[in-house]
Amino acid sequence: MLKINPIITVKDGLVHPVARERSRAKVIDHLADFVMSYSYIEELAVEDAASPDDAQLLVERLSSKFPKERIYRSRTTPVIGTHTGPGLLLVAVLGDKE
Repeated sequence: MLKINPIITVKDGLVHPVARERSRAKVIDHLADFVMSYSYIEELAVEDAASPDDAQLLVERLSSKFPKERIYRSRTTPVIGTHTGPGLLLVAVLGDKE
């Protein structure tokens, strides 16, 4: 009803809230800014649950930081989809923030 999109992180196996955004565009901006904050990226993945267009838009935005052909694209598992619902966007980064 309010169209609030929570942004969460998983660190050391624990889930932590990061932010809440009111629009899909702001969510994509937030995820892109998160990835851009890394000084070195070894591997990068973008996953989605029933939102491939948004995931592809995010991949295009991230291609300025990391080669698009090396960004791993997939769909999330049904287990994650059960808990989050359709529209999930997920970014996984292996690298350094320093």
